[in-house]
Parts: sequence; structure tokens; C-alpha cells
Amino acid sequence: MKSMKKLLVFVFLFVFSIILTACGGSKDGTKKPDPAPSPTPSEKTLSFISAKYKDNTYNFDGNVVIEYDEDFEFNQNDFIVTANYSDSSTETVTPSSFGIYDSSDTLCTSNYLPGSYSIKIAYSTTNTTLVFTVDAININDATFTGVNSSYDYTGESIKPEVVVTHNNKTLVLDTDYVVGYD
Repeated sequence: MKSMKKLLVFVFLFVFSIILTACGGSKDGTKKPDPAPSPTPSEKTLSFISAKYKDNTYNFDGNVVIEYDEDFEFNQNDFIVTANYSDSSTETVTPSSFGIYDSSDTLCTSNYLPGSYSIKIAYSTTNTTLVFTVDAININDATFTGVNSSYDYTGESIKPEVVVTHNNKTLVLDTDYVVGYD
């Protein structure tokens, strides 16, 4: 009977040892640590970001010059931003920040008057800057109304109400243009 008890105890311990080892433990009752994850063969590292205008109307590889238009605006949705990784892969991303700044580095939200501007786009820890210039309109392409070619002398100053139209759009006096009288 004694040898039968020893055999049963031995079988019980052997089975318990197999179960414990299969569940991540060891014979002394401690749990083995999980193995460290193996590193991925090519971890992606962000190299740089690039941006382009969505319909290629504007090519920011050079200096973009845009003729002044009071309704003109750029916004984040106008641009496709691409993350370029060290493994040569790319993906389209949503910028973490986007802003348009004038030459004094003031954030602009609308009404881009003639001058130089920078579009600053950031994604993760990388950023890029696109530059564009808003040019004054070409006065030769504008139409002037309200002005006669000559006036009869009346003894009083004559100040006609000048209306300027450009590309079928009426410009705003003292905003888009000024009139001076001598």
C-alpha cells in the first residue's frame, strides 16, 4: 500500500509539473517572464513631409504668384500632405497643424492682400513650408467706369465716383483700390 501511495503522489506531482510548465510557470512555482517582442525588421521613421495643392492648380515647387482676389483663400482641405518614411514608403496624412502667415509671421485667416505668405504645415515632429505671393492686379486688365475723358470747367472741384471692375468683379474703393484727386 505504501508503494501505491508513493506512486500516486509521484504521478500527481508529475502531472502538476506538466500543467504548471504549460501555463508559463516553473517547478518552483514562479512564473516565467513573457519573452520580449521581437523587433520589426524595418521600423518606419518619418523622414519628411511634402504637400501639394489638391488639383495641381498651383505648383509649389517654385514661387507661386497669385493675382489678388478678395475671395481667394487657402485652407487645410486644399492640400494633400504626404508623410515620407525612411523605408521609402509614403502615406497621405492629416496635418497636426496648418497655418498661413504673412511676411511679419502673423497668422492670416482671410483677405490676403498683395505680399508674400508662407503656408506652414506640420505632421508629427516634421514640418514643411510652402511660399506664395499675392500680386496686385494688373491695372491694364481692369475696367474703369464713372470717369469721363474730359470735363468742362465749373470753377468747383470735380470728383467723379470711379468704379473699378476686374475679371467681372467690382472692386471695393479704399480696400482694393484708392482714388486720388489733384
